[in-house]
Amino acid sequence: MKLAAHALLSLALLLPLVLASGACASGSTAAPAELQGDWIGDCRVVVDWVERERLELELSVNADGVVTGRVAEARLADAHLRSNRGALGRALGWWTDWIVEGELEGTLLADEGFVARRVTIPFDLREGSIEGGLHAWGDFADGREGGRLSAGELELERR
Repeated sequence: MKLAAHALLSLALLLPLVLASGACASGSTAAPAELQGDWIGDCRVVVDWVERERLELELSVNADGVVTGRVAEARLADAHLRSNRGALGRALGWWTDWIVEGELEGTLLADEGFVARRVTIPFDLREGSIEGGLHAWGDFADGREGGRLSAGELELERR
């Protein structure tokens, strides 16, 4: 009896998380018309192990959810848009509505030798602007360990 009660309690606690997580499958989500097009802007770096304070971004969002462009000096590759939360997550204010996930080609911060290979850009569309954050994972070209470079205050405007 205790096992059944424990299982029900676990299910009750996990169900909201599963429902709030939204689409979990990889791959592109068709982009709504208000996200399609070219965007430009920047974000504020929040880690203290790089000198750069801001990263510039240029994104082009296609109707099929494929995203191209650049983050600082690196080019986006195999990047796609997907929904980042469901209705319950939205109601609770968890996560963001959208996320871009992709690979990076080239050096992210050429002047510092930071080479990132993967990037995520979680964001919401607010009053015609993209607002969110950025996370890029990588290491330094000289062999020093890097990690996750995080940035906030991301704001992109239509070009």
